[in-house]
Amino acid sequence: MARLIDDGVSWKPPSPYECSGPVSFYGRRTPESVEYSAEQKSLNGKKVKVYREYSVFASSTPNGKKEFRDEISTIDSRGFLINIVTTEGTLDPRTVTLIRKQSWDANTKIKSIVAPIK
Repeated sequence: MARLIDDGVSWKPPSPYECSGPVSFYGRRTPESVEYSAEQKSLNGKKVKVYREYSVFASSTPNGKKEFRDEISTIDSRGFLINIVTTEGTLDPRTVTLIRKQSWDANTKIKSIVAPIK
């Protein structure tokens, strides 16, 4: 049976409705159009699959430009994610405003984490 450990610290916010720092709230936007594609490629001599989702959104401001999000995911032959690259921006002309890159290395050996014993 798991034993609850009390650290003696009370974690209560001043108000249940308070957020500190600059906060922005964004809901999921519904795209005007979405294109999906998948292709098999070779990366460092190994077969990988590359999946792409290209979405176009209506302008978020009156008289503004349409926006896009292009997400490309690379998955190895075992089904593990290698990386995801997301590019966002506006159209007419295409202007990139954000590039987000995430990557994973499934071959790195990590030393086990052991909790200290009191």
